[in-house]
Amino acid sequence: MILHTSIPLTTRRYLLALGCLSAFALAGCDDSKPVDPSVEGKAHAPLSAASLSAPDASEAMAALYPGGPPKGRKLSPFGVRELPGDDPSRQVAFIVAEETEPVQGSQLDVGAVVFARQGNGWRVESKHPHIGKIGDARMNEDPVDIARIEIGPGRIAFLLPSGGYNQGISEQGVNVFAYEQGRFLDLGIVFTGANNEGACIESDDSETASAAPCWEYTGEILPQKGANPDYFDLEVKRQGEYAVNGAIVPVSDVTCRFDGKSYACPED
Repeated sequence: MILHTSIPLTTRRYLLALGCLSAFALAGCDDSKPVDPSVEGKAHAPLSAASLSAPDASEAMAALYPGGPPKGRKLSPFGVRELPGDDPSRQVAFIVAEETEPVQGSQLDVGAVVFARQGNGWRVESKHPHIGKIGDARMNEDPVDIARIEIGPGRIAFLLPSGGYNQGISEQGVNVFAYEQGRFLDLGIVFTGANNEGACIESDDSETASAAPCWEYTGEILPQKGANPDYFDLEVKRQGEYAVNGAIVPVSDVTCRFDGKSYACPED
């Protein structure tokens, strides 16, 4: 499975297209009604025929934060995906808590709720309030596409789009969250692309443009069997160019390997 993460240079939008995503069913939600912890595991009200494909985003947020969002933060749905086996009767909804007044470098706190189908409704199977932090790679607060890949024999991971922006340079990538034995494990970030759109000069004057030339590269993630029999390597197939000591050079592929705690990638 190859994951495409191409992002045009002319935008500063960090949303990555990484797989298939069922839309959250938002119609008819009552965000002000928290889930009573005493009824966790019981069937929720039947969903409408149009919304049977996904759990309800507001119920996921209420399950994680029954008392409302933490002080100074707001909640939003990040994405939903089937659990291993493409079984639509078990799905995971990812929820993020972000600062109400974010600043450069702010990160999103990620939580997850696993839902199981019961009749024509959903029940909360398990709650995972804090599985990790990611950079905000969204163009707005809409749910994003989340890829699910095999990272080893019987090992599944979800790839949550992540990114950052610093001094005119945008980086794009994914945070790898494994799902093993009913737990989510943060295995780190794998960067796939970058550009210097905010720090370069586009000009017809070659002398002016050469003072701060523009560059961009994008990447695709391809799991590959490597030396570790339990965790596959993640090869990042890259195309484009970047700057090295002021010179623009083509990028090369990199291979990220599991080091026992997370995926480690070589620096350029």
